[in-house]
Amino acid sequence: MANRSLDMRDCRYEADLQRWLAEAAVEADGRLQPARIGCGWGESTIGVYRREPVAQHVWDFGARLREGVHSLCRQLGVAARFWGTPYRQNFRFERPDPVVLQLERTLFQQELLKQGILTYNGVMLPSYAHDEAALERTLAAFGAALEIVARTAERGDWDRMVEIPPLIDL
Repeated sequence: MANRSLDMRDCRYEADLQRWLAEAAVEADGRLQPARIGCGWGESTIGVYRREPVAQHVWDFGARLREGVHSLCRQLGVAARFWGTPYRQNFRFERPDPVVLQLERTLFQQELLKQGILTYNGVMLPSYAHDEAALERTLAAFGAALEIVARTAERGDWDRMVEIPPLIDL
């Protein structure tokens, strides 16, 4: 078995990833060795965690996201906030009426989707791959979605604004 140094940090584009997988998974005689892929990724990931401030980056990103979104909520008068730790937090609206709360959450998710942001019931999971541009894009998307939620709350026309089936708690 050839001893290859497998480092995922060298993979920046899909073509690089395909090349890396091909080199990692095939022996010199052409036999496929899929187990080497997982071992290589694991080895590379552990190495990155040892060399770089992954946990601190994820925590800081989540904290900055929380601060930015909370600021937007205050500016727009939307009663909502993040709950949980910065590395795994959930965005929740604080509305006592469960019917309106469901419509508010649904409208918010709908508007985030229109901005290209996908969450599962408002859960945000920052990663080491998220950079300053991702933070700015996410805050802009939250701002746009929260602005629509605020205007809709003022008018009370939830049914007119919600275009997707209401979200349900699973």
